[in-house]
Amino acid sequence: MQISQWPDHEQELLPAAQTSTDNQRESVVEANAADEGPVRIVRTGRFQEEYVKDLQAQGKPVPPCCSNEITTSKYSVNPFLPTFILYRNLFEQFQRAANVYFLFIAILQIIPGISPTGRFTTIMPLAFVMFVSLLKDAFEDYKRHVLDDQLNNSSATVWKEGKGWSTVCWKDVVVGNIMRIDKGQTFPADVIILSTSEAEGLCYIETSSLDGETNLKIRKSVGAAYAIFDGERPDKFHCVCHHELPNNRLENFSGSMLVDGVRKVPLTVESVLLRGAALRNTGCAYGIVIFTGAETKLMKNASAKRHKMSNMDLVTNRQVFFIFGFQLCLCLVCAIGLGIYTSTIDSHWYLSTHDPNVAATAALGFLTFLILFNNLIPISLYVSMEMVKLVQANLINADANMYHADTDTNALARTSSLNEELGQVSYVFSDKTGTLTCNIMDFLKFSCIDEDGKAVSYGTGVTEIAKSAAARKGEVLVDQRPPGLVFKDGFCFWDDRINDGRWANQRNASRLEELFCHLAVCHTVVAEYERSGAESGQTAVYQAASPDEACLVKGARELGAVFVDRTEKDIDIMCLNKKLRYQLLNIIEFDSTRKRMSVVVRDPAGQLLLLCKGADSVIFERLRKTKENAELLRQTSDMLTVFAEEGLRTLVIAKSVLEPSLYAAWSKKYDEALCLTNGRAERVAAVGEELEWDLELIGTTAIEDKLQEGVPRTIELLIAAGIKVWVLTGDKQETAINIGFACALLNNTMNLMLFDTESPETVAAKIEEFLSSAKKDREKAGVGADLGLVIQGNLLHTILENDVIAASFLALARQCKSVVCCRVSPLQKAQIVLLVRESIAGSITLSIGDGANDVSMIQSAHVGIGISGLEGQQAARASDYSVAQFRYLQRLLLVHGRWSYRRISRLILYSFYKNITLYMTQLWFCFFNAFSGQTLTDQWALALYNVWFTAFPIMFVAVLDRDVKEERILSTDQFPELYKDGLTNRLFNTRGFWMYIGNAVLHSALSFFVPLACLYYSDADISTLGVTSYSSVLFVVTGKVALETLSWTWLNVGIITLSLGVWYTFLLVYTNLFKWVHISDFAFWYGVASNALTSPTYWLVLVLTMTIALLRDYIWKYVRRNFHPELSHVIQVLEDKCDGKFTRRSVPPVLHHLLSKLEDLAPKDAAHRFMETMEPKGYGFAQDPGQLAYIATVTKAVAKFKRPLKNKDNSPQREHQDPNYSDVHYQATGAAFVAPPEEIVYVNDKDI
Repeated sequence: MQISQWPDHEQELLPAAQTSTDNQRESVVEANAADEGPVRIVRTGRFQEEYVKDLQAQGKPVPPCCSNEITTSKYSVNPFLPTFILYRNLFEQFQRAANVYFLFIAILQIIPGISPTGRFTTIMPLAFVMFVSLLKDAFEDYKRHVLDDQLNNSSATVWKEGKGWSTVCWKDVVVGNIMRIDKGQTFPADVIILSTSEAEGLCYIETSSLDGETNLKIRKSVGAAYAIFDGERPDKFHCVCHHELPNNRLENFSGSMLVDGVRKVPLTVESVLLRGAALRNTGCAYGIVIFTGAETKLMKNASAKRHKMSNMDLVTNRQVFFIFGFQLCLCLVCAIGLGIYTSTIDSHWYLSTHDPNVAATAALGFLTFLILFNNLIPISLYVSMEMVKLVQANLINADANMYHADTDTNALARTSSLNEELGQVSYVFSDKTGTLTCNIMDFLKFSCIDEDGKAVSYGTGVTEIAKSAAARKGEVLVDQRPPGLVFKDGFCFWDDRINDGRWANQRNASRLEELFCHLAVCHTVVAEYERSGAESGQTAVYQAASPDEACLVKGARELGAVFVDRTEKDIDIMCLNKKLRYQLLNIIEFDSTRKRMSVVVRDPAGQLLLLCKGADSVIFERLRKTKENAELLRQTSDMLTVFAEEGLRTLVIAKSVLEPSLYAAWSKKYDEALCLTNGRAERVAAVGEELEWDLELIGTTAIEDKLQEGVPRTIELLIAAGIKVWVLTGDKQETAINIGFACALLNNTMNLMLFDTESPETVAAKIEEFLSSAKKDREKAGVGADLGLVIQGNLLHTILENDVIAASFLALARQCKSVVCCRVSPLQKAQIVLLVRESIAGSITLSIGDGANDVSMIQSAHVGIGISGLEGQQAARASDYSVAQFRYLQRLLLVHGRWSYRRISRLILYSFYKNITLYMTQLWFCFFNAFSGQTLTDQWALALYNVWFTAFPIMFVAVLDRDVKEERILSTDQFPELYKDGLTNRLFNTRGFWMYIGNAVLHSALSFFVPLACLYYSDADISTLGVTSYSSVLFVVTGKVALETLSWTWLNVGIITLSLGVWYTFLLVYTNLFKWVHISDFAFWYGVASNALTSPTYWLVLVLTMTIALLRDYIWKYVRRNFHPELSHVIQVLEDKCDGKFTRRSVPPVLHHLLSKLEDLAPKDAAHRFMETMEPKGYGFAQDPGQLAYIATVTKAVAKFKRPLKNKDNSPQREHQDPNYSDVHYQATGAAFVAPPEEIVYVNDKDI
């Protein structure tokens, strides 16, 4: 009995009658719930309220439904508990071990008789750092509160009993409410559609805030509800929804709706409107609220991503523990020294006359020294790193060279904690479709069956990948399409037999019509019209779930089978000017596991058909097995191979005619599967597969997805930089290989290893065979040959399941520059990334993709890059960094990544260096003060050392400094090998760290002993010695940062000058404060500035200390640059002497000769050298004396670095002889103009 049809006089009986009916329904629903697992039960309107009250009266648990009020802020605003927020924030900050350590030191400083530095030396800097962090958190939380209030107080329209349609705030919407959403409004909660203002209960929504997709999606109301729902009297409608518990799966929804007491219909995601989506092109929609607040799918997806820590952070933390151990050793040594002095205290009558407790004194002394040396660990290190990384992230966001104008998209750093990791990437794992390709599909070719039952290929277009493949074989492909053709969007097909309707005159016209109609019917595309629908005569805009599906429907339209419109039950098409209506019975949807989709329809002749399309690997095994089909299958397989070699994306088209009795039995099972709440997806797939057998082949399609702009150049550049690139794709092997060649991932000089075995049992043997072959090639050539590897997903499954085979496979893959994995699933993509990440120590992995199926791969890598593509923003939102095109990856890694790695390395090393330089002077002073713990420096000078006097110069270096211009690394004609500094951890490693520490110890000794020696026989007191030593430290560490600066600007000069100026301003003010404020803390350095600054000895000491300390550093740098130069040193000289006008190939042979001696520059392969000899070299044929002078200048510039070289037989090498090049090569490249050897070897610096 339908509620909406009850007589008016029975309306007053509705609550009682309905409660009785509800109880009956509830028993059925609970039984189903017991079978299916935990579910949520929701009723409409007041019936949900009465249901809850009834449960409470019976003492039964009430289903938990949260409020629709959203709180994204961290702290609750409570005017009565303002201190609670402060305490909570402090508690969070003290989760950091460094903050706990410095708090412990600060507490020790408060204890009388222990602290040698005063009570505020540590607590003040710590309080400042934590206060800045508190302000940052408070400001960010305030913004969250404002946004929360705006959202929670937005208006929504719900039906109120006795009040009709009423406006309420979003926060007051509850589960069971019937809502009305008008055009343009955003859904405040997750609702099930009951009805809309459009025919068939359809509506259009935009989900850009959920998945980033701006194209409109169609949703439809529950058919049984739409038939009886009245928007004017929604109180007459009642239903019980039995659905899944809250989860974060945007693409899935399972449940059922009981509408009329006995009729149970399935609920799918097609009938659900999610919070955050907006209603478009539809007057209004009505729905019942099922999830609110934190239970909505939008909020379930808003959980914080897993925090990633960079490799450099891990190394830094490890070194911090080592420094702490070093500090404890120093404290122990000084405590022992104090004990020794204390035991001999009787010999110093003026110090004490009592018998001291040596052990107690030494123990207290240990705490004193722990305080004295506490800042060997820089208190400002982590704050400085966070600030610098934040600025670096903003530089990435603001980089105009990574802005994509077509989509108005900038690069976006979603985290700043991995900036330096971008400069150390050793493996790049890339998706293909939408990442390397444009994801813009063009219908190019297809095959069909002729009248003799043979496969025939149609289409004359030639892809760029096909041209590239032909060129590798020495062939030339010519596009046979007529010149001047203008193709429509998504359709680049041309064949004289087919176009312009000529296919209707072919002998196999019926077969062709069947194929085209199949493409026009078997899909989930929605036709959108601007005005009055299909009858208006306008061309429809097709809204599709994927670009592939839209391309196929567009192709069918251009070939004569036009998809016109669809409803819940029918699909209308036009073919040969005839309107055909197919009754749509079932849709078995596509997913990455099934790799196919099917629809069950009744054609205009009344015949039941299963129309299926999918990958050849799953369709072929489901085809009807007959002798006649065997030859057809072979021909079709050959055509698919040809299509794949051209880089085309292929699908196989098939059908089967269903018996009514068979379909009736299957349909019942399928409907039951659809009504399941738990495990529905698996059951639907299993039941759907029962029908997808005994298929009849109709034909195939081949669509082109062009490579993105700049992809080959980017991959070539990444490989030249030492990064290994893996492409993970679901395409056929032939497609993957040819795309690999087209995008420069593979080349003809590579020894390409193909796993041609189909048997998983032989995989291990094949791997061992390849390993043996690679070893022989390496032994024969003396170096590792370039290797490429291609493997399919079914073999990867075997490899990933066996640890022994996986280890062997990884050993082989590590020797390859490039790896292509084809026919892989999304799960396998993530497994491959994890295999490399967890098995290869020291490797930094990066995954890049554009679709939802790439999210697991992106999150499995050290660094995840998302591309804002046509498949939405799921990948971009799950990533650490997002870009609009693959080509921007080269700049993100080679420029921003490399710079960030260099800069953060300098920041960390210098932060430890400057602190140890200062605080080790306290150690040297201990040997002169009987290990009493007396400090050499005033407490306020110590407190401000990290905060003001030394913080800013290095931060400017860490943000702005660069060693070479960015264009030097962004071309294979330049020097992408510069990136290898990060790959080898050359700039930041344990050895380098402790070399910096050793240098700091040396500089601290000079900063103490030089002032001590100069003032030893003067009347200077401890305060004067302290100020002189402290000033020496400041000048030395500031001079050190000046030596580390490679690119000078007025900002660097200004900040260094300002830092020293702040120190002397502080010194002049602070040393005179005691005149006006008689506090004992100010008395230590009272008057010392006037004594020290007016003394020539003070300034002499500063100059002498700085000169001696930094002379060693300067000599070290000079020797390295002139006798053991790095590649960057060579480039710096060339940039200076050649005005930046040079490339790798414009300076042969001297530059190649020099670079061949550098460990971080690998020689080019033979093929590249051969191609260089074939390219025209302008200067080789020039008669312009200016060009000759330019070559001579370059030659002299690099000759400055040369040492005598020898051949393998120990004979001297001619200066223009490159060990990797022959004389013939130099003649071909124009090297005949290079000066003779005797004019190159002995070049003085003044000649350059």
